[in-house]
Amino acid sequence: REWVLNANWQIIVETFLETYHVQFLHHDTLGTVTHKNVVAVDRLDQRSLRHTVPLLNFQEAGKEKHGNDRITLQDPFFSQTTTTYFLFPNVAISIFKRFF
Repeated sequence: REWVLNANWQIIVETFLETYHVQFLHHDTLGTVTHKNVVAVDRLDQRSLRHTVPLLNFQEAGKEKHGNDRITLQDPFFSQTTTTYFLFPNVAISIFKRFF
């Protein structure tokens, strides 16, 4: 799905950077499949971030990889997390495999 919003991108990104609201505001959707208050944020470069929230079925995804750190959409990692890439200045790509 794609949404085009007339909004300040900084406010949109700010709401993604915390997860404590999920169990209250999304209790019937994401709140039923994600761990509470758990998030990993990785800086990809000076301007871009990856935001990852583990799902309840998370099992150290990708641990079995040997010599190749690349993750593809077929990797178990994406069926065990919800991951959003924030690319400067105003691009957000969310991957939540339950919708595929």
